[in-house]
Amino acid sequence: RWIVYTETDAKTGGDIWLLPSGGEATAAKPIPLLRTAANESQGQLSPDGKWLAYTSNDGGTTQHVYLRAFNGGSPLSDTKWQVSLSSANGREPRWRADGKELFYLESLPGRPVRIMSVAIAAGSNPAGTPKSLFEFRSLGTVSSANVFTYSPSADGQRFLVDAFATDVQPSLEVLSNWAGSRP
Repeated sequence: RWIVYTETDAKTGGDIWLLPSGGEATAAKPIPLLRTAANESQGQLSPDGKWLAYTSNDGGTTQHVYLRAFNGGSPLSDTKWQVSLSSANGREPRWRADGKELFYLESLPGRPVRIMSVAIAAGSNPAGTPKSLFEFRSLGTVSSANVFTYSPSADGQRFLVDAFATDVQPSLEVLSNWAGSRP
């Protein structure tokens, strides 16, 4: 029913917008969901349409994953929950098909990327404690881009990941003057 996207503005940086996709396409007007001084991006609506997960550098330079209640329009509630751990960058939120689990990437300089899992439930604090699922080496992404390096299966038990197959990089050897070096 909605298309969530990021639009970059010279004054506010990355902002999250909503485009209703029902009815006549010509009648649909974009709605700003998050337009702040922070850089918000990678918005993902939960499958049941109750939550918006996104990344933001709200309050600093570190990106974190946040969660807000979604009511099908704007404005969003001022209440938000930080889902990712404070000690690392969080990015690329993705939902399990039933909306009861949120995945995201955690990264620290010099360490492999981790896929994290957070249980989501109704209540005063919907986000559970993040758990590390596994690590992998990735080229990384630009946190303000809506590009994702992984995709969970519907049940959250398997992941398709864009990762290095090995830490050994392919090499190419070039021999010059090989014909002149014969005995």
